[in-house]
Order: sequence, then C-alpha cells, then structure tokens
Amino acid sequence: MEITLSQILDQLPAAAPANLLLLGGLLLLSIAALPQSMRTSSLARDLLGWTAIGFCIAACWAARAIEPSGSVVGSLFQSDAIRSGGSWLAALVGIPLILLAWHRMDGLRIAEHLSMVLLMLSGLAYTASASDLVSLFLGLELVSLPTTILLAMTRRDGAGREATLKYFTLAAFSSAVFLFGLSYLYGIAGDTSLAAVGRVLGSPLSLMGWMGWGFVLAGLAFRMTAVPFHFYAPDVFCGTKLPMAAGLAVVPKIAGFLALMRLLDGGTRGPEALSFSSASIAALSLLAVLTMTVGNVLAMVQKDFRRWISYSSVAHTGYLLLGVAAIASLSASWSPILFYLGVYAAMTIGLLAVWALDQGDLQQPAPMDRWNGLAYRSPRLALAGSVALLSMTGVPLTAGFWGKFQIFSSTIASSDWIVRAAAIAMAINAVIAASYYLGVIWRFFEPAQETNRPRVVAGGWAEGGAVVLCTVLTIFWFLFP
Repeated sequence: MEITLSQILDQLPAAAPANLLLLGGLLLLSIAALPQSMRTSSLARDLLGWTAIGFCIAACWAARAIEPSGSVVGSLFQSDAIRSGGSWLAALVGIPLILLAWHRMDGLRIAEHLSMVLLMLSGLAYTASASDLVSLFLGLELVSLPTTILLAMTRRDGAGREATLKYFTLAAFSSAVFLFGLSYLYGIAGDTSLAAVGRVLGSPLSLMGWMGWGFVLAGLAFRMTAVPFHFYAPDVFCGTKLPMAAGLAVVPKIAGFLALMRLLDGGTRGPEALSFSSASIAALSLLAVLTMTVGNVLAMVQKDFRRWISYSSVAHTGYLLLGVAAIASLSASWSPILFYLGVYAAMTIGLLAVWALDQGDLQQPAPMDRWNGLAYRSPRLALAGSVALLSMTGVPLTAGFWGKFQIFSSTIASSDWIVRAAAIAMAINAVIAASYYLGVIWRFFEPAQETNRPRVVAGGWAEGGAVVLCTVLTIFWFLFP
C-alpha cells in the first residue's frame, strides 16, 4: 500500500511526546561530547537536570494538547487514550527519576545518564502510541537498550558487572522470543497493524496462534517481571545504584503493560470493541494469580530491602495482569490499568527516595532493620514512607486504594468465572501484602540497635523534591482519581 507524504505528516502529532523526549535525549547525549571542564561543574549539572525536566514537561504538554483522533490507515502511530495516558506516565515518571539522579551520579557521566533516561522514556511513549508491530517492537527496544547502558554506567564493580550481564543477556533473549511470537501472529493476521493482530487474539486461537501468543507473553513477562520470568529482578536490583533501581522497578514494567494493552486490541475500546476468547483470559488470569502469590510469599521472607522491593514489584505485576484479564473480558476502558501504573510508579519511587535520603546508596547488603527508628531520626521521612507503604497496601486516603479497588471491581463485574475466582486470590494476596507493608511501618517506631544503627545521610534538595512529588501525587490521586 502506497503511503503519501500527507499520511506521514498526519502521524507526527500522535508521536509528538515521544519525539520530544527523543530529541531531549539526543541533545543531552551530544553535550556529553563537550570538554570535561564544561560539563562537570555544579552549574552544568543543574542546567542539564533542568533541561531534562523541561523536556519531560514539554512532553506532558504535547500529550495534553493533542486530542485523541484514532489512527491513520497504514500509520505506525495513533493518537488515542492509551497514547495520552502512556505519554503522561513517561513524562511524570521521568521527573522523579531525574531528581533522584541529580546529586548521586558521577559528574563525568551525568549528561550520559540523563540522556539515557530520556531515551528510555521516549521508548515508553513510542510504545504507548504504536499502531503497528514494527513501531511497537522499536519502542520496547528503545526502553531495553538505554536500561542496559545505565546499568553498566551506574555501578562498575563486580556486582554491577554481574547485574549488567544478566540483564543484557536476558533482555536480548526475551526480545528474540517476543519477536518470534510476533512473527507467528503476523503470519496469521497477514498484516503488521495492531488492529489486525487484535482481531486474531480476539478470536479462538489455533495451535499456531497459541504458540505465537505464548511466545509474546513470555517476552513481555520478562519486562513486567511476571512469574516465571521474574528471577533476574532481585539480583539486578542488588547490583545497581538506587536511582537505577528505581527506574528498573518502574519503566520496563510500564512498557510491558502498554505493549500488552496495544496487542490485545490496539487500544480501540467502545461499542465495537472486540470480545476475547475465554482461553486467552484464563491464561492471563492464571499467570496473574501465580505472579502475585509468588511475589507476596517471597517478599514476606526477605531480609534485604532491595530484594524485598523487587518481590513487591512482582506482586504488583500480578494485580495488574488480573486487571488486564478482567478488562479484556469486559471489553472496557484501559483507564484502571493506566491509573494503577501511575500510582505504582509514584509509591515505589517515593519509597526508594525516602531510603536514599535516610540511608544513602548502599553498596553492601541493605538489611530491612535499617528502617528501625526512622520516625525518631526524621519524622517527615517516616511520614512520606508511611504514605507510600499504605498506598502499596491499598489503604483509603492513598491512591493505592483506588488502584486496587478499580481492578477488584473489574474482576467482580466480569462474567468469566476464572476471573472471579482470581479475585478471591487477589483478596487473599492483599492481606498477605498488608502484613509485610505494615511491618515496615512498624519498624519506623522500633529502636535501632547500636551495632546496626543507620547513619543519617544529608540528602540534597533534589531527592527531597522526589519524595515530596511522589507523596503529593499519592494523596492527590486519592482525592481526584
């Protein structure tokens, strides 16, 4: 099919937020080529940081200014609700990640670090606006490659090299598996457009269709840290610095779920929405129950904070997968998933920022009892940490309550009995999760032992800004969901 110049120009507004983030990343990467004396001063660091934040704000503006208008025939991108929500997520996640890295990255590499963050975020935005298998795959790769580079840059000791090698090897393998699955779906659909692939997934699957769908889910499960492809997360979290751990916990997960939503139906929801086969919904529901159960059970027994937060991330993947299954069965809007992704990002980055201000970027093991006595050392940090943990639990007055409530409501409203049965498992897992989330808050008021008394780290204003931003968003989204 011939594509005219006017059709190409019509695609530009749909990808405008992603293009702005990509432009910012390339600009900061070019600054890294300047002489060392011009980019290592505190003034240069501040200029680079504010420039990166400026591009995130510009992407937010572009996502809001461009109204959803659907997709152009033969286009690679589309402007709809998922594009708007995904672009907002990319820009909002970027700001606290930039603030966390502001004072903690090597001055010689701050330009490279911020450029990789913006490139990673542009991959998120491209994935959110994709309307074709080609643009979807390129968007996901634009998330994976900068993530690997950041892992290699932020920590270069033995543990850092091990984490980088594990992530690079598994990311390459998962991309190959994902692409292999896409080839099967393309062969069945006869077209690379996501609308055609969505019609395939919305009908009873043949053996080849199940093989393609299985390989695609396996490739995405790595990015989402879904069981059984979650095993790399604790080791990688322990082998990197805290700013990168925050990005690793949030950005690939959001990218995986945006891609999953795009594949299911291309983001087209309404009176003509597709209905999905019970077998596809059952597969997602079972994967969700397995993921949330393994994540919560393993998080309960962790003694190291970084391993604890990684398994907590796995549990949230399970909740989100169940929400995807329920919404697919209802042919409803994806807004509960987008909302939960934003809430998850705010409370996870917020908790890691509290740790950064109180403990610093520990290279050695980070035992959970270092939280002991936080309420006495810094009541304000204890308050912010409590807000994040209560939101993870799903307690009212925090955004996490609405996030879990919307997903649970979707599962109850589903007519599929497997989805309803999975809702019971979600309720049980919520109780399990509450035990270890509230246990951390209890630690805030326990006295620290003299032999393991945490040191109070004087954090910069940027880390404090990340804590304030995430805390405000967590409360604001409860009041105005």
